[in-house]
Amino acid sequence: MGRRLSTSTVSRAEAVYRFLIEAGGAVTTKLLFEKLRGRGIRMEYMELYRALRLLEKKGLVTAEAKGKETMWTLLKHVDERELRIVLSSRG
Repeated sequence: MGRRLSTSTVSRAEAVYRFLIEAGGAVTTKLLFEKLRGRGIRMEYMELYRALRLLEKKGLVTAEAKGKETMWTLLKHVDERELRIVLSSRG
């Protein structure tokens, strides 16, 4: 049983997930970071990486190493309500 995620962690993961839906394809961590910051979404690189790993753990995205870059791809589309439930659940 894991510890409860903070509201800010879940909110960041939701923002990242929404951007990946809009992107429509594989996106590098660096590009995600730049685009999110360009939209005024403030987070450190470490927080972005944590959000991506959370999404991966929940089966919503996948990561693929491409040389020195990691490409993130959406695996599963869920609505906003289901996304919050999935991200907030333990395990």
